[in-house]
Amino acid sequence: MLVSTFLDQLKARCAAKSDDEKQTLVLDLMSEDAKAGLDAAVAVRHQELIHSLQNLWDKYGVTLKELWQDRGSLYERFAACLPRLGY
Repeated sequence: MLVSTFLDQLKARCAAKSDDEKQTLVLDLMSEDAKAGLDAAVAVRHQELIHSLQNLWDKYGVTLKELWQDRGSLYERFAACLPRLGY
């Protein structure tokens, strides 16, 4: 459908244009079509990237509170080992 609309519009506009104007018109229309396709592809990739980052965050994300709690418990275990090591 998009191609047939494109061809109909091209034929109608080309009838009254010079060769240079026809070339410019075709290049503009092709540019618009290419841009629309690229924009759609970028949008899809953008959503894929967001989804991947969300999955990584869900798998590896740690809050600062959790880090401080883990640091505290590791410090306590380390401090308990020091006397046994003679420190």
